Amino acid sequence: MGRAGRFASRVVFGVALAALVSACGFDADTTANRARKALVSGDVETARALITDADAYSDDLETAVLRSFDLVGTSPTAFPSAVERIMREVDATHSLARDTERTAVQSYVSARQLRRSRDADAAADLAVERILAAYAGQGGQSPRSVPEAAILAALLGSSSPDPGVAENADALLTNLATPPVEQLTRSLGHADPRVRAAAIRYLSLTTPDGAAAVIADAVDAESDFVALYEAPLALARLPAAEAAPALIAMLGLRDDSSHVTPSGPVRAEAVAQLGRILRSTPTSRAKGVPAMLAALTDEHVYVRSRAAAVLVDMRGDAVPPLLDMAAQGWELARLPIVSLLVPEVEADARTELYGEVVRTLSALAEPTVMARRQRDRFVAGLAAAFVDPARHDHAVAALEGLGEHAAIALHPYLTASDLVVRARAASTLAVLGQNVSASKVEARMLTEADVEPLSAMINALAVLDGSLLASHAEELLTTAGGRLDVTEVVTGALEVAFEGGADPTLAIGASDTLGRVARSNSTRESLRRSAIRVLARMAPAGVELTLRDIMLDEHAAAMVRKSAAKALGSMGARASVALDAMVEILEIRREDEDDFLKRIRGRHGSEEKLNAAWAQMGWRTGYGNFREVKVIPGMLRAEVARAYAGLRGSNAETLLAAVLRDDQSASVRAAAASRLAGVASQAPALVRALRRDKSGTVRAAAALALVDTPAPRAEKVMLRALRRDDYGLARQYAARGLGARGTESAARGLAALLLAIPKEDADRLSRPLADEITDALIALGHVAVAHVLDGMDHPHADARHNVGRVLAESSDGEARAALRRAVAFDTSPRVRVGAAAALGQHATDDDVTALLAVLADTDEWSAVRAAAAMSLGDAGRLSSADALMAHLHATQPAVRAGAASSLGELGADQAVAALGAMALDGAELASVRLAAVGALGMLGGGAEGALYDLAVTEIGAVREGAVSALAMLDSPRATETLRVIAASTFEPDALRALAAFGGLATTGPAPAPSESD
Repeated sequence: MGRAGRFASRVVFGVALAALVSACGFDADTTANRARKALVSGDVETARALITDADAYSDDLETAVLRSFDLVGTSPTAFPSAVERIMREVDATHSLARDTERTAVQSYVSARQLRRSRDADAAADLAVERILAAYAGQGGQSPRSVPEAAILAALLGSSSPDPGVAENADALLTNLATPPVEQLTRSLGHADPRVRAAAIRYLSLTTPDGAAAVIADAVDAESDFVALYEAPLALARLPAAEAAPALIAMLGLRDDSSHVTPSGPVRAEAVAQLGRILRSTPTSRAKGVPAMLAALTDEHVYVRSRAAAVLVDMRGDAVPPLLDMAAQGWELARLPIVSLLVPEVEADARTELYGEVVRTLSALAEPTVMARRQRDRFVAGLAAAFVDPARHDHAVAALEGLGEHAAIALHPYLTASDLVVRARAASTLAVLGQNVSASKVEARMLTEADVEPLSAMINALAVLDGSLLASHAEELLTTAGGRLDVTEVVTGALEVAFEGGADPTLAIGASDTLGRVARSNSTRESLRRSAIRVLARMAPAGVELTLRDIMLDEHAAAMVRKSAAKALGSMGARASVALDAMVEILEIRREDEDDFLKRIRGRHGSEEKLNAAWAQMGWRTGYGNFREVKVIPGMLRAEVARAYAGLRGSNAETLLAAVLRDDQSASVRAAAASRLAGVASQAPALVRALRRDKSGTVRAAAALALVDTPAPRAEKVMLRALRRDDYGLARQYAARGLGARGTESAARGLAALLLAIPKEDADRLSRPLADEITDALIALGHVAVAHVLDGMDHPHADARHNVGRVLAESSDGEARAALRRAVAFDTSPRVRVGAAAALGQHATDDDVTALLAVLADTDEWSAVRAAAAMSLGDAGRLSSADALMAHLHATQPAVRAGAASSLGELGADQAVAALGAMALDGAELASVRLAAVGALGMLGGGAEGALYDLAVTEIGAVREGAVSALAMLDSPRATETLRVIAASTFEPDALRALAAFGGLATTGPAPAPSESD
């Protein structure tokens, strides 16, 4: 990022920080701040006058602050005593301020008193700053020791929000010839928690030998969150042998009377830091793994989740103790005292502990970690937990990832004496989705007498083998003996089976029963609709007449009639018997009863003619008066419009255009508009609807239909809708239609709206509309570039970002230059990210140079640098490979991931070793490792070794990535590795599918790479 951009960003950040400080109640123009500004400008006298004239300070504090102004130039012999006198008063002032803040929270303090206390506290901080500045002004000397008061000043200053003050404090504490061990240790008992926290931090930084014990003792006596949270961070800097026991001890902190402050986040941080030690120091695991298991009982969810993640990282070392805990340990584990006070709370806590344990084991269940006997024990335990109502959900969630083994373990429960257990077994087998279960479910289903498990088995078989269910449909409905609850289950299951690819003709014997259900007005609406959908898929002889009769049945619910119309629309030529009735429905298109009567009277003239005409269509006859005829609901007419369009094709266009013009229901008009898409002869009807229809949904449907409809007059109307329509979707679809037009005037209109500067927030474009306009401009291509180019100087970052997306598609020199300026100088990180991403397309040498500069800028945001790294891959210049390789070790993970991905895109064979090391690094973030794995897959044979190692040793997403990458390689070793994985029922189903997708022929069973016991 360029200097101007960084300066502007810092200005914005400064303004935001000032606003935050002001909002928190700290006036940016306090006396201390004004004095500080005077001192920075060298005006000591003004600073002295400000402090002297203030009425918020005691005489002693005023004297101390004024003395701090005079420290520069004080003789070395007088300096220590002067600092001590100043810090005594600073310490007293801070103590009084803390007491006042506590009183304000617990009882009452006047606003004036609170303000005076805070002003005094700020003046004391100013004195600390002056002490540190004076020490820093001594020429960077490294004295053997300094007064304890100076150490106190440095500890206070180390937490200053001013980087300069914090740097001075750090220099004083770390540059001493002799580490101030005694002073820091004594500071652990200081009344100010900021001092105690800083003392803990600097003990680990300056005095590693023996610091762990000192910090551990401090934790035992600590009750403030600020100091407690510093402890695990400090301990992590110390040697593992000392740090691990102290971190384990910190897990004993509890959110009860043992500590004033909630300590859950502190324990979570201790878990995270202990995990780092356990990963890098296997010898620590003998004590560390049990500590992580104990952390799974913690009442704080963040502690439990971090402990589970650490146990997953421990791999094989964690499996045996986790299996023990899943067996009985969850019932016997020591819980926090709070969880033991109420039996219900304890039961819930133990159930949650069980869930955490099995979730962790599930993450370790791959054969690369868990041996077959361990897997068998895990599955058997889950099957046992399956019948426990409290643990059932946890067991099912774990079984779901264990494939065929889990399904086989549940088969015996299909014949359990408890009908609830049988039902749960069937439902779970459906979730597991293993084909091996289909025959077991089928056999039990045919003998099941209780409705609940029978329903579960029917639904399960629909998922496991839909064709098998369809072949039993008639038998199941006959056995049900008219019981609608079973009929409804069978009907719904047949829908699932047919959607899954089962042959509908296998269930044809059930069509008579389903037909009776569909026609019965006394049957529940949802069941009738389901039966109609199934009948339409089965399409038995004469079903079209049944569907027509239902569609025309005035006594049926509107949704049932709609379902019948939709079913007819799917039947092609067989639905011709219903076409005349559909025309009639669309011709008498009125919602209001009086208008409806006028329409049918005008159409048929008399009741006799109406009866005769409708009789030929299969409609009810015998009307003695037009008023007996019921109005046809809009939802039915809308579905009829869609069905009629599908059945009649181009022959439906004239009638649909008439419906669009004057049907009283907006939903019907919208349905007609959508079916006129692409019909050039009816474009005027769509244009008219977009311009005049009172319903936003209709205008939106017309605009969408016009996207693919040639219409000479449409552009003007679309531009009008884009600017003025009050319905969001209508504006969005109008924009899309303009993008499809490809004209200069469309580009001009779209760009003008995108770049308009709103006068009020209400005038701003919504994000969906702005995105649609941007997509339309992109679709217009080169013709849009000139109209948006100036938008890279727009005052709103959202507009600049969208313009960058448009310019990305252009190879125009001015467009490329504008993107380069944006990536270097724009004040918005989001715009810079977009510009960096855009430069990778149609990249020139200048673009690549700009991207390399951004990548190398360590002051730039990680997202921008990562986008630049990715764009270098898109640019395709192999010359950038060396720069990308240099950033494989960048501090920011996103940059490392972007560099890795681009090296794969570039085919940079020289990066294979580095990418392999990154992919195999267990301490690296999974997202970065996955990027490296993907790159290795693109680099070919040289990457085979690393990918093979990952496929036979890793777990989870990284292993899945390695398997996918191996599928990209053309080598015997890769093919054999994938064949073995695809053939093994011991592998996760998702991984087997990935391996099989690689084109493998899985001939016969084969052991997985790590299935040894």
